[in-house]
Amino acid sequence: MCENQYYNPYKLFVGSFIPNWLMERTEISQGAKLCFARLAQYAGKEGIAFPHQETLAKDLGVKERQVRSYLSELKNCKLIIVEIQGLGKPNLYKFCYNEWFLLPGGPAVSCQSERQDTAGHIYKDEENHIRESYNNNKSGNKNNTQKKDIVPYEKIVKAYNDICVFNEQKQGEMPMARTCTEIRKKLLRARWYEFPDLNIFRQVFLQAIDSDFLSGRTSHNFRNCNIDWICSPTHFKDIYEWKYDNERFKKI
Repeated sequence: MCENQYYNPYKLFVGSFIPNWLMERTEISQGAKLCFARLAQYAGKEGIAFPHQETLAKDLGVKERQVRSYLSELKNCKLIIVEIQGLGKPNLYKFCYNEWFLLPGGPAVSCQSERQDTAGHIYKDEENHIRESYNNNKSGNKNNTQKKDIVPYEKIVKAYNDICVFNEQKQGEMPMARTCTEIRKKLLRARWYEFPDLNIFRQVFLQAIDSDFLSGRTSHNFRNCNIDWICSPTHFKDIYEWKYDNERFKKI
């Protein structure tokens, strides 16, 4: 092979693909775009990726801390949701419909009749399918917000009490949630629309009771943690992202 020899890259490489609609966005870093592409490659036909963060760091040539920053960007931009599976298990990454899909350059707008990918293949009617799927999903969400019984208030409250109050190993370390007032329902409803999965709420409650700081088992003597404090916008996400983990919190 000569040094100045040319080659044709058409169908030559296997790799991670960054969609054009994402590549041109300025709200998100280039590293986060690469992370999205790698997650999409891992997801395959099933649409769910579950690589370890250590693996992603190696794939992207960065440190694990940087991977966590990329994942946080993708979550904040509502491109993915993260489901925590527990200690020793990789998180699940699922891809979300996004408003960027409907902007110029997005898959639901650009080349509505046909689109050409990097390999040169033509996908007719795919844009209509994407737009229809997105609009159905968006319409479904609007319909859901009009229903009063889609948020499992009682199940969320019961999960909190079972995990944070009546925990056999750490009993009574957080105050009991006795009623579900309209103010509390509004708070839970907002979190549910962000994280519509009861398992995520259970995971957050478990992480809260396991935190020595949040459960008042440290010299800080923190006693403000209850269901309302946990389900506030900032605190819920911070706990979900392990920011009150005992080892991590000691370093703060």
